[in-house]
Amino acid sequence: MQFVSRRYYDFADSRELGGYATVDLTGAWRVSSVTEVQVRFANAFDRRYETATLYPALGREFFVTLRYRAPR
Repeated sequence: MQFVSRRYYDFADSRELGGYATVDLTGAWRVSSVTEVQVRFANAFDRRYETATLYPALGREFFVTLRYRAPR
């Protein structure tokens, strides 16, 4: 979980961006001694927010990663 408080966007402290909270979920499963599958939900609850004025963040994202580690 990531929390970001209200903050100012410019050096004059005249543009304020609202605070937000997002939740990322990650899970990993070892398929074999050399293979692992990882899944991740970024912004799992599809929170709408801006990291900078007029630059909205992406909505919910889903990633799948397959890792292979060569045996020694």
